[in-house]
Amino acid sequence: MKFIKMTNQASHVVMAGLLALGSASAFADSFDVAVTGKIKPGACTPTLAGGGTFDYGLIGSAELSPTAPTLLQVLSDSITITCDAAARVALSAQDNRAGTGAFTGNINFFGSSNPVKTQFGLGAAGGKNIGAFAFRFRTNSFTADGAAVDSIGSTTSGASWATSNGVATNTGDYESWAKKGQTVPVAAKVFTGTLDVQAAIDKTSNLDLSQEINLDGLATVSLVYL
Repeated sequence: MKFIKMTNQASHVVMAGLLALGSASAFADSFDVAVTGKIKPGACTPTLAGGGTFDYGLIGSAELSPTAPTLLQVLSDSITITCDAAARVALSAQDNRAGTGAFTGNINFFGSSNPVKTQFGLGAAGGKNIGAFAFRFRTNSFTADGAAVDSIGSTTSGASWATSNGVATNTGDYESWAKKGQTVPVAAKVFTGTLDVQAAIDKTSNLDLSQEINLDGLATVSLVYL
């Protein structure tokens, strides 16, 4: 079961660089100065130590509840974002199985009630949605250049920030990190932390158990330069 694919997206700012001058004739009383060039953020690469696949293996139908969603165990991996120069970055998620989430209400992922916007689809089988999964950038696990940082999030594409519980959303919200006690994204060359995944399977009375069911969750996490 493949869940996470990491990609980059960069923004570019055009400014400084090349000086040119000229004159129309020996008697001209003016000349031009043209300034061109590019400044761009340091390139950053996000990686998951395990490659981004979180595999629950074989799940027996007898392990699932016929009357309520069944929460599976939390699976974890380490995440590293490495930049060639100090940069402020955020992560944003997209559900590649949108429309296949099985739940219309909150699910108790990671021991807390989490709304539908944090639930990513697990695919469908026999015309039935299988369940949903959530993932989080675990708070208090992240460092920036070795210093502990706070988790912060933005629902306004980076225009404003607040403290975050680290749980990713399927609505494009940003997740980033700040110096302890602050809510302004910090610049660093290396960010490290832990990514947790937890899946929930719908009650078996809603599933077609006459066939083998394959979990098929997939989300894309994009790196955003701030």
